[in-house]
Amino acid sequence: MLTRPAYSLLFAAFFLLQGCEVIRGPVTTADASTSDGAIDVDLGDGAPPGPVNEPPERIAGMVLAHIDDDEDADASDDGARGYGTELADQALARLGEIGTNAISLSSFALLDTRCDTNVRPEFDALGQENEASLLRMAEQAHARSISVLLSPTLWINDGTWRGELGRCDDGTRWTDSEWRAFFESYAAYVVRAARIAQEASIEILSLGLELKTMVQQHPEYFRELAALVRSVYSGRLTYSANWDGLDQLSFGDALDYVGVNAFYPLTGDSEASAETLRAGAERVATELAEISRANGRPILFTEVGYKSCPDSTIEPWLWPEDPTSSCRGRVDEEHQAIAYRAIFESFWDQEWFAGMFWWKTFTDLQDRDQERFPPQEPPFGYDPLGKSAETVLREYYGAL
Repeated sequence: MLTRPAYSLLFAAFFLLQGCEVIRGPVTTADASTSDGAIDVDLGDGAPPGPVNEPPERIAGMVLAHIDDDEDADASDDGARGYGTELADQALARLGEIGTNAISLSSFALLDTRCDTNVRPEFDALGQENEASLLRMAEQAHARSISVLLSPTLWINDGTWRGELGRCDDGTRWTDSEWRAFFESYAAYVVRAARIAQEASIEILSLGLELKTMVQQHPEYFRELAALVRSVYSGRLTYSANWDGLDQLSFGDALDYVGVNAFYPLTGDSEASAETLRAGAERVATELAEISRANGRPILFTEVGYKSCPDSTIEPWLWPEDPTSSCRGRVDEEHQAIAYRAIFESFWDQEWFAGMFWWKTFTDLQDRDQERFPPQEPPFGYDPLGKSAETVLREYYGAL
């Protein structure tokens, strides 16, 4: 296992040998080109942002999902279970015992449909992920020497996927002016999140996740957004691409990490061996090494995960509650653990790899209903804690 200082030296050597520029520290505002259009966003007093905390050189992360508080609860009540609560701090303590050095937190903004251009940063929606709870959660994490990735997330109320923005139900597609209207609304939301991240000294901020049609049709907007964000936030930037659209990303040089929600299938065989899963992971690693080289940036798994069921490596993106999932009611902790090991063995020591955030655990570790669909079923969801996969996490995260 490489030591942490060795990672920096090997990463620099990797890009020098490939003839790529080595980026040390965050990219500056000047490195991210912008368009000529002006956006009405709150950039504060215009003063350059001060420094924030540095992220770990090798990110041993976990996505920490908010659980809705009991009705009328606040952070001081027994019914409070979300970000910034005592139960959330207990979850951090458990993650720290494993060796976790970073968590990913989400804030949410709403759209009514995938054709809605009006982004509403309603932090009180979807479990009351508001600014105050995010700030408390970041403070709790930093008190335990755990870094934070903040991921502003679009939630579409009608259940459609954010990766299909602009593809309306009536068959029409957004015009350029409609795309611009959406972007200006979205940019205001992300800049707001960036100012929260700066206030909380959050180490990494994502510019968004799984906005596949926007990446395809208007990649220049991400450069514009990166420049706006860097005017108010001095930490590291990433973007969380969907696993099947990473090859279309053309603005990696405006980021500090090329991020990917890495729900790659490792096999098509429900009875695949450990060797087959390892081969599948190595195939993905070969592809991502080339993407890292082309962008001159390390790869960061902003999400990666497998359910504790037999077929989880075939379509890992399928939610446990998805009615088409073959996992329903079928538990196989060992298969999840083997998949974790295949990912670690294929990626963990690569010079071009920055680390990962496993999807996911929860702010209330005792609420196992988050892992059962329906609740009477045994837990077969993504959470690795208390399962065989936790042993694999401890082996790799604990060695840092």
